[in-house]
Amino acid sequence: MKSSSFWKKLYLILIIILFIETFILLTIYLTTKKNENIQSEASTEEKEEQNHQWILKRRYYSLINKINSFKATTTNSSLTSVYVRIYEQDNSSRDFFYVRNLEKTYISDVKKFLFSKDSIYYFPLVNVKFPFLNIKDNAYSYLHPILAIKMLYIFDRVKFKPRLSDALRESHHQIKYKKRGWTDVEKSPHLIGLAFDISKYTWEEKKSIEKLTNDLSLSFLQHGGRRNMHIHIQDDKIWTNKHISKNVLNISEQFIEEYHIKESLFNKYKEQEVFNLCNYSDSSSIFFSNPALNKYLYSFKKQMKSYDIVKLEIFNILGDKIIEIYTLMGDKTNNELIIDFSFLGSGIYKLKVYEGVKLVREENLKIY
Repeated sequence: MKSSSFWKKLYLILIIILFIETFILLTIYLTTKKNENIQSEASTEEKEEQNHQWILKRRYYSLINKINSFKATTTNSSLTSVYVRIYEQDNSSRDFFYVRNLEKTYISDVKKFLFSKDSIYYFPLVNVKFPFLNIKDNAYSYLHPILAIKMLYIFDRVKFKPRLSDALRESHHQIKYKKRGWTDVEKSPHLIGLAFDISKYTWEEKKSIEKLTNDLSLSFLQHGGRRNMHIHIQDDKIWTNKHISKNVLNISEQFIEEYHIKESLFNKYKEQEVFNLCNYSDSSSIFFSNPALNKYLYSFKKQMKSYDIVKLEIFNILGDKIIEIYTLMGDKTNNELIIDFSFLGSGIYKLKVYEGVKLVREENLKIY
């Protein structure tokens, strides 16, 4: 009898232990499942938020196909030149150069840019072989966009009569010029599009160019022999950077390699890239005459003490910079810039305006 009672107790204890283990395992399973559901819900919310952020970024970064409708004018001036840099969703950037001269507008998109692969100091070169410029046939007509803006301004002031005789230059040409005694250096700002030469000018034009060069904070030098007398103009703001000076030959080689690839295909401006825009050919036109009556137009007007590059930075509602716009402003003949922002999507943007490196205005830009 005692033996039977013992086994009954043992069976009871085993059943109780089994029940407890089952209960514990079930509790652990249910807890784990609940945590998985919570994590899944959190993951779903995170994905929805990421998708929302992505949609917003796509909305505000997809400007490449719309930038060709960009329009701008400098009041009281026959020439407007604007350099635009667009920042993409993947943190890359695209470049765009806009020139309006008299009644024609010229569009320079990525096909007309050369790009250095330098990872420290980013800058492109833009094709400046515009039909209204008098350019030497064998010139490599590419310059840094900021210098291109200043170059166009100088030529506009002397009515485009002198000749642009040199811009970007290959290193072996520089060595040849040194052997001939035309230069005393093997490293020149010409090698990376930070200098240009002017020839076939009168004495009056030379004096005017020298003054304009000084106004634009550029370096002026007249040199060469009787048959090769020319004006050399360079931008030292970038050229004097230690990294640029050290790596100029490598950067130049990259530019020249891409130049020879693009030159035969994209050097000339095709008919579809030149637009007759008589409806806003000057500041009295209907399109630009009254920015207050056009919801897409933005006017920046300021009497500056000296000539300087004005930069506009535009940020989306996420605080991401999406676009930079550069132009030259100075005296009363070009102290107002009007931009058509219809290429931007509807929304509220943050706008910052710089004169040189000085922030002079910050405001909201509303596009409806």
